[in-house]
Amino acid sequence: MSYDLFFRFRPGALHASASEILDFFKSRPGYECSETQAWYSNETTGVYFSFEVEERGPTEEAGEQFDEEAPQPDPDAAPVSFNINYYRPHFFGLEAEPELTLFVQLFDLLVSDPQVSGMGDGEYTPEGFLAGWNAGNVVGYRAAGASLEDEKPHLLPTAVLERIWRWNYTREKRAAALGDDTYVPRIFHFQADSRLQSGIVWGDAMPILIPQVDLILAPREKLAPRRFFRATEDKVLCTWGEIEPLLSTFPPVDDYLPAWHLSYRGIPRALEEFFRSHEPLLDTPAGMKIVAMDLVLNAEIYEEARKPRT
Repeated sequence: MSYDLFFRFRPGALHASASEILDFFKSRPGYECSETQAWYSNETTGVYFSFEVEERGPTEEAGEQFDEEAPQPDPDAAPVSFNINYYRPHFFGLEAEPELTLFVQLFDLLVSDPQVSGMGDGEYTPEGFLAGWNAGNVVGYRAAGASLEDEKPHLLPTAVLERIWRWNYTREKRAAALGDDTYVPRIFHFQADSRLQSGIVWGDAMPILIPQVDLILAPREKLAPRRFFRATEDKVLCTWGEIEPLLSTFPPVDDYLPAWHLSYRGIPRALEEFFRSHEPLLDTPAGMKIVAMDLVLNAEIYEEARKPRT
Protein backbone atom coordinates (compact mmCIF):
# COMPACT_ATOMS: atom_id res chain seq x y z
CA MET A 1 0.00 0.00 0.00
CA SER A 2 1.21 3.48 -0.78
CA TYR A 3 0.24 7.14 -0.89
CA ASP A 4 0.11 8.46 -4.45
CA LEU A 5 -0.20 11.96 -5.86
CA PHE A 6 -0.70 13.11 -9.44
CA PHE A 7 -0.08 16.61 -10.76
CA ARG A 8 -1.57 19.05 -13.27
CA PHE A 9 -0.33 22.27 -14.77
CA ARG A 10 -2.55 25.28 -14.24
CA PRO A 11 -4.71 25.90 -17.33
CA GLY A 12 -2.92 28.28 -19.66
CA ALA A 13 0.40 27.98 -17.80
CA LEU A 14 3.65 26.87 -19.39
CA HIS A 15 4.11 23.09 -19.37
CA ALA A 16 7.47 21.72 -18.27
CA SER A 17 8.63 18.60 -20.08
CA ALA A 18 9.59 15.33 -18.42
CA SER A 19 13.25 16.04 -19.13
CA GLU A 20 13.01 19.48 -17.48
CA ILE A 21 11.39 17.92 -14.42
CA LEU A 22 14.09 15.22 -14.26
CA ASP A 23 16.76 17.91 -14.51
CA PHE A 24 15.25 19.53 -11.42
CA PHE A 25 15.50 16.31 -9.42
CA LYS A 26 19.03 15.69 -10.66
CA SER A 27 20.01 19.03 -9.15
CA ARG A 28 18.63 18.09 -5.73
CA PRO A 29 20.63 16.20 -3.08
CA GLY A 30 19.45 12.69 -2.25
CA TYR A 31 18.02 11.77 -5.66
CA GLU A 32 19.08 9.10 -8.13
CA CYS A 33 17.45 9.47 -11.53
CA SER A 34 16.77 7.11 -14.38
CA GLU A 35 14.98 7.98 -17.62
CA THR A 36 11.58 7.63 -15.93
CA GLN A 37 12.12 7.91 -12.17
CA ALA A 38 13.62 10.16 -9.51
CA TRP A 39 14.31 8.06 -6.42
CA TYR A 40 14.96 9.86 -3.13
CA SER A 41 16.92 8.01 -0.47
CA ASN A 42 18.53 9.44 2.66
CA GLU A 43 20.98 6.98 4.18
CA THR A 44 21.23 9.03 7.37
CA THR A 45 17.50 9.07 8.17
CA GLY A 46 16.41 5.93 6.30
CA VAL A 47 13.68 7.83 4.41
CA TYR A 48 12.87 7.05 0.78
CA PHE A 49 10.16 7.84 -1.77
CA SER A 50 9.95 8.35 -5.52
CA PHE A 51 8.63 10.45 -8.39
CA GLU A 52 7.68 8.73 -11.65
CA VAL A 53 8.51 11.04 -14.55
CA GLU A 54 7.28 10.06 -18.00
CA GLU A 55 5.52 11.75 -20.89
CA ARG A 56 1.96 10.44 -21.32
CA GLY A 57 -0.35 10.09 -24.27
CA PRO A 58 0.00 8.69 -27.81
CA THR A 59 2.93 9.84 -29.91
CA GLU A 60 3.69 9.58 -33.58
CA GLU A 61 7.17 8.33 -32.79
CA ALA A 62 5.68 5.36 -30.97
CA GLY A 63 3.54 4.59 -34.02
CA GLU A 64 0.32 4.68 -32.01
CA GLN A 65 -3.03 5.27 -33.69
CA PHE A 66 -5.09 8.23 -32.54
CA ASP A 67 -8.65 7.21 -31.63
CA GLU A 68 -11.08 10.16 -31.58
CA GLU A 69 -13.67 8.13 -29.64
CA ALA A 70 -11.26 7.07 -26.89
CA PRO A 71 -11.10 9.20 -23.71
CA GLN A 72 -8.65 11.98 -24.39
CA PRO A 73 -5.80 12.70 -21.99
CA ASP A 74 -5.98 15.81 -19.86
CA PRO A 75 -4.01 18.45 -21.79
CA ASP A 76 -2.84 19.97 -18.51
CA ALA A 77 -1.67 16.67 -16.93
CA ALA A 78 1.92 16.91 -15.77
CA PRO A 79 4.19 14.00 -16.67
CA VAL A 80 4.95 13.14 -13.04
CA SER A 81 3.47 11.33 -10.05
CA PHE A 82 4.62 10.82 -6.47
CA ASN A 83 4.72 7.63 -4.42
CA ILE A 84 5.60 6.92 -0.78
CA ASN A 85 4.99 3.65 1.05
CA TYR A 86 2.67 3.20 4.01
CA TYR A 87 3.54 1.21 7.12
CA ARG A 88 6.51 3.48 7.75
CA PRO A 89 7.47 5.72 10.66
CA HIS A 90 5.61 9.03 10.59
CA PHE A 91 8.73 11.06 9.81
CA PHE A 92 8.73 9.71 6.23
CA GLY A 93 5.97 12.25 5.61
CA LEU A 94 7.86 15.01 7.43
CA GLU A 95 10.89 14.54 5.18
CA ALA A 96 8.87 14.19 1.99
CA GLU A 97 6.78 17.31 2.60
CA PRO A 98 9.44 20.00 1.92
CA GLU A 99 10.53 18.15 -1.22
CA LEU A 100 6.95 18.03 -2.48
CA THR A 101 6.31 21.64 -1.52
CA LEU A 102 9.39 22.92 -3.34
CA PHE A 103 8.55 20.85 -6.44
CA VAL A 104 4.93 22.03 -6.60
CA GLN A 105 5.86 25.67 -6.05
CA LEU A 106 8.67 25.68 -8.61
CA PHE A 107 6.51 24.23 -11.39
CA ASP A 108 3.29 25.95 -10.17
CA LEU A 109 1.30 22.71 -10.08
CA LEU A 110 -2.13 21.60 -8.97
CA VAL A 111 -2.58 18.22 -7.34
CA SER A 112 -4.87 15.24 -7.74
CA ASP A 113 -4.95 13.31 -4.47
CA PRO A 114 -7.18 10.20 -4.76
CA GLN A 115 -6.79 9.07 -1.15
CA VAL A 116 -10.03 8.98 0.84
CA SER A 117 -8.64 11.44 3.38
CA GLY A 118 -6.53 13.31 0.82
CA MET A 119 -6.65 16.77 -0.71
CA GLY A 120 -8.80 15.86 -3.70
CA ASP A 121 -8.30 17.87 -6.90
CA GLY A 122 -6.97 21.40 -6.62
CA GLU A 123 -4.38 23.21 -4.58
CA TYR A 124 -1.58 21.34 -2.87
CA THR A 125 -0.88 22.30 0.74
CA PRO A 126 1.77 20.93 3.13
CA GLU A 127 -0.90 20.53 5.81
CA GLY A 128 -3.17 18.63 3.42
CA PHE A 129 -0.41 16.27 2.40
CA LEU A 130 0.63 15.49 5.98
CA ALA A 131 -2.98 14.97 7.08
CA GLY A 132 -3.65 12.60 4.18
CA TRP A 133 -0.36 10.75 4.63
CA ASN A 134 -0.84 10.28 8.37
CA ALA A 135 -4.42 9.06 7.97
CA GLY A 136 -3.44 6.64 5.22
CA ASN A 137 -0.44 5.42 7.21
CA VAL A 138 -2.79 4.29 10.00
CA VAL A 139 -4.67 2.23 7.43
CA GLY A 140 -1.34 0.82 6.27
CA TYR A 141 -0.44 -0.14 9.84
CA ARG A 142 -3.83 -1.81 10.23
CA ALA A 143 -3.50 -3.82 7.03
CA ALA A 144 0.07 -4.89 7.79
CA GLY A 145 -0.75 -5.69 11.40
CA ALA A 146 -3.52 -8.05 10.35
CA SER A 147 -1.05 -10.07 8.27
CA LEU A 148 1.66 -10.15 10.95
CA GLU A 149 -0.54 -11.97 13.50
CA ASP A 150 1.63 -12.42 16.61
CA GLU A 151 4.84 -11.00 15.16
CA LYS A 152 5.31 -7.59 16.79
CA PRO A 153 7.48 -5.04 14.97
CA HIS A 154 10.09 -2.76 16.56
CA LEU A 155 8.26 0.14 18.21
CA LEU A 156 9.22 3.47 19.78
CA PRO A 157 7.11 6.44 20.93
CA THR A 158 6.48 9.03 18.24
CA ALA A 159 8.29 11.76 20.20
CA VAL A 160 11.44 9.62 20.47
CA LEU A 161 11.36 8.71 16.78
CA GLU A 162 10.95 12.33 15.77
CA ARG A 163 13.80 13.59 17.97
CA ILE A 164 16.19 11.00 16.52
CA TRP A 165 15.00 11.73 12.97
CA ARG A 166 15.46 15.49 13.41
CA TRP A 167 18.97 14.96 14.79
CA ASN A 168 19.92 12.81 11.81
CA TYR A 169 18.08 14.98 9.26
CA THR A 170 19.93 18.14 10.34
CA ARG A 171 23.24 16.40 11.00
CA GLU A 172 25.09 17.71 7.93
CA LYS A 173 23.92 21.28 8.50
CA ARG A 174 25.02 21.14 12.13
CA ALA A 175 28.38 19.63 11.20
CA ALA A 176 28.98 22.39 8.65
CA ALA A 177 28.24 25.03 11.31
CA LEU A 178 30.67 23.46 13.80
CA GLY A 179 33.46 22.93 11.29
CA ASP A 180 35.65 20.00 10.35
CA ASP A 181 37.15 19.68 13.81
CA THR A 182 33.92 18.44 15.43
CA TYR A 183 32.32 15.12 14.58
CA VAL A 184 28.51 14.98 14.51
CA PRO A 185 27.49 11.32 14.68
CA ARG A 186 24.53 9.61 13.14
CA ILE A 187 22.20 7.94 15.62
CA PHE A 188 21.44 4.28 14.95
CA HIS A 189 18.90 1.85 16.32
CA PHE A 190 20.51 -1.23 17.86
CA GLN A 191 18.82 -4.37 19.02
CA ALA A 192 20.75 -5.33 22.14
CA ASP A 193 19.83 -7.28 25.25
CA SER A 194 16.56 -8.24 23.52
CA ARG A 195 15.45 -4.61 23.33
CA LEU A 196 15.78 -1.64 21.03
CA GLN A 197 18.48 0.86 22.02
CA SER A 198 19.90 4.00 20.44
CA GLY A 199 23.59 4.31 19.73
CA ILE A 200 26.41 6.12 17.96
CA VAL A 201 29.90 5.33 16.73
CA TRP A 202 32.64 7.49 18.31
CA GLY A 203 36.19 6.71 17.31
CA ASP A 204 39.31 7.49 19.37
CA ALA A 205 37.60 10.09 21.59
CA MET A 206 37.71 12.65 18.76
CA PRO A 207 36.05 16.05 19.36
CA ILE A 208 32.32 15.48 19.06
CA LEU A 209 28.84 16.87 19.45
CA ILE A 210 27.54 13.90 21.42
CA PRO A 211 23.81 13.23 21.83
CA GLN A 212 22.40 11.26 24.72
CA VAL A 213 22.04 7.67 23.53
CA ASP A 214 22.01 4.23 25.13
CA LEU A 215 25.21 2.79 23.65
CA ILE A 216 28.53 4.08 22.31
CA LEU A 217 30.51 1.85 19.96
CA ALA A 218 34.06 3.19 20.01
CA PRO A 219 36.68 2.03 17.49
CA ARG A 220 40.20 2.52 18.87
CA GLU A 221 43.25 3.21 16.76
CA LYS A 222 45.44 5.77 18.51
CA LEU A 223 43.95 4.77 21.87
CA ALA A 224 44.17 1.03 21.29
CA PRO A 225 46.34 -0.94 23.73
CA ARG A 226 49.92 -1.45 22.58
CA ARG A 227 51.05 -5.00 22.07
CA PHE A 228 54.57 -5.85 20.96
CA PHE A 229 55.40 -2.12 20.66
CA ARG A 230 52.52 -1.36 18.32
CA ALA A 231 48.85 -0.46 18.69
CA THR A 232 46.35 -3.06 17.52
CA GLU A 233 43.11 -1.54 16.27
CA ASP A 234 39.98 -2.74 18.07
CA LYS A 235 36.69 -1.41 19.40
CA VAL A 236 34.94 -1.11 22.74
CA LEU A 237 31.31 -0.84 23.74
CA CYS A 238 30.16 1.36 26.60
CA THR A 239 26.85 2.59 27.97
CA TRP A 240 25.60 6.12 28.47
CA GLY A 241 25.80 5.63 32.22
CA GLU A 242 29.54 5.04 31.90
CA ILE A 243 30.26 8.07 29.70
CA GLU A 244 27.88 10.62 31.24
CA PRO A 245 30.03 11.50 34.31
CA LEU A 246 32.85 12.56 31.97
CA LEU A 247 30.66 15.18 30.25
CA SER A 248 30.12 17.48 33.24
CA THR A 249 32.97 19.81 32.24
CA PHE A 250 31.67 20.32 28.71
CA PRO A 251 28.90 22.75 27.64
CA PRO A 252 25.44 21.29 27.04
CA VAL A 253 23.78 22.16 23.73
CA ASP A 254 20.12 23.04 23.29
CA ASP A 255 19.18 20.59 20.56
CA TYR A 256 16.55 18.04 19.52
CA LEU A 257 18.20 15.66 21.99
CA PRO A 258 20.28 16.44 25.09
CA ALA A 259 23.79 16.92 23.70
CA TRP A 260 27.24 18.11 24.73
CA HIS A 261 29.93 19.81 22.68
CA LEU A 262 33.29 18.18 23.37
CA SER A 263 35.82 20.52 21.76
CA TYR A 264 39.56 20.21 22.46
CA ARG A 265 42.96 20.10 20.76
CA GLY A 266 44.30 17.26 22.84
CA ILE A 267 42.16 14.49 24.31
CA PRO A 268 41.46 15.23 27.99
CA ARG A 269 43.21 12.79 30.28
CA ALA A 270 40.00 11.51 31.85
CA LEU A 271 38.56 10.63 28.43
CA GLU A 272 41.80 9.05 27.26
CA GLU A 273 42.06 6.91 30.38
CA PHE A 274 38.41 5.91 30.05
CA PHE A 275 38.81 4.70 26.48
CA ARG A 276 42.13 2.99 27.12
CA SER A 277 40.85 1.17 30.19
CA HIS A 278 38.02 -0.71 28.46
CA GLU A 279 38.46 -4.30 27.44
CA PRO A 280 38.23 -4.71 23.66
CA LEU A 281 35.09 -6.04 22.10
CA LEU A 282 36.34 -9.26 20.55
CA ASP A 283 33.06 -10.12 18.85
CA THR A 284 29.64 -8.57 18.40
CA PRO A 285 27.54 -9.48 21.44
CA ALA A 286 25.02 -12.23 20.78
CA GLY A 287 21.74 -10.80 19.56
CA MET A 288 23.13 -7.32 18.89
CA LYS A 289 22.45 -5.87 15.45
CA ILE A 290 21.62 -2.61 13.73
CA VAL A 291 17.91 -2.19 12.97
CA ALA A 292 17.07 -0.17 9.84
CA MET A 293 15.32 3.14 10.48
CA ASP A 294 12.29 2.25 8.36
CA LEU A 295 11.65 -0.86 10.48
CA VAL A 296 11.18 1.04 13.75
CA LEU A 297 7.55 2.12 13.80
CA ASN A 298 5.38 4.49 15.84
CA ALA A 299 4.10 2.75 18.96
CA GLU A 300 1.01 4.96 19.18
CA ILE A 301 0.00 4.39 15.54
CA TYR A 302 0.57 0.66 15.91
CA GLU A 303 -1.60 0.44 19.03
CA GLU A 304 -4.30 2.62 17.48
CA ALA A 305 -4.35 0.45 14.35
CA ARG A 306 -4.83 -2.69 16.43
CA LYS A 307 -7.97 -1.41 18.16
CA PRO A 308 -11.23 -2.98 16.93
CA ARG A 309 -13.07 -0.69 14.55
CA THR A 310 -16.59 0.25 15.62
